[in-house]
Amino acid sequence: MLNDGESHGTHHTNGVPYPTIDLLERHMGLDFATVARKVSTLTPREKQILERIAAGDEPGEITKHLDISYSTLAGHRKRLAEKLEQYSNGAHAKTYWFHRICELCHPDATLQTSKL
Repeated sequence: MLNDGESHGTHHTNGVPYPTIDLLERHMGLDFATVARKVSTLTPREKQILERIAAGDEPGEITKHLDISYSTLAGHRKRLAEKLEQYSNGAHAKTYWFHRICELCHPDATLQTSKL
C-alpha cells in the first residue's frame, strides 16, 4: 500500500498523476494503454456483448436482451475474443471492469476511449 504521500503514477493529464490507474494496473495485471487500444477496436455491438458478459449474463440472456440469435452471438463473441486476445468470460469481465473503473476514476485521462 502506498501511504507515503508521494505520487507513483505514470499516467498524467496536464501534469497531474493518476496513481489509481497505476495501482489498478499492478493489482489487476493489465495495462491501461493496451486495454484502451483494444477496446477502441470493438464495434458498438461487441461493446454491448462485452458489457453483458461482464454483468454475468448467460448466453440465453444476452440473445434475449439484444434480440439476436445464438449463432450471431457466437460470431460476435469470436471476434470479441480475437480483438481482446482473450478467450474466457472471466478475462472479458476483468478487462471490461478495469477499463470502466479507469474511465470513471479519471474521465479526462490521456488514454480515455469512448464509453462502453
